[in-house]
Amino acid sequence: MPRDITSDIDLVPLSVRTASEAKIGELLFVKWEVQNVGGAEVSTAWRDTILLVSESGRTVTLGEKVAGNQIAAGGTVFCSGYFVVPAIEEGSWYVKVNVNSYRDIFEGSLIQNNVLMGDRPITLSLDALDANTTNRGVVDANSLKVLKF
Repeated sequence: MPRDITSDIDLVPLSVRTASEAKIGELLFVKWEVQNVGGAEVSTAWRDTILLVSESGRTVTLGEKVAGNQIAAGGTVFCSGYFVVPAIEEGSWYVKVNVNSYRDIFEGSLIQNNVLMGDRPITLSLDALDANTTNRGVVDANSLKVLKF
């Protein structure tokens, strides 16, 4: 298919919101707003991919979310989800949203505006165990827990 074919649908992320701090191994709530700036209504679901981007440019996928299933031409919809922060290095990271990342909705050449990075970083950190303190407890085999020694 030629690259210059356009569609009557054009999904654009308008905003990305999340906490300013998060713990590695725990849930992070992310909320983003999507607008259909095209001239036709969207009447089916699409999938968005949520990523973390470090200040050095490293990209890690947080997860995917089935987003809205109906959005009028010119309309907006808020999408949100909880994602487990993977075991990555501590520091400043940005949330990046790739709307319609699997191209479930045909946008043709209008896909270049489907990505938005949050404008403020999230500080990721790990809980640390003190080597001079006795720590006892049980961690369930099915749970995710990341600790720093």
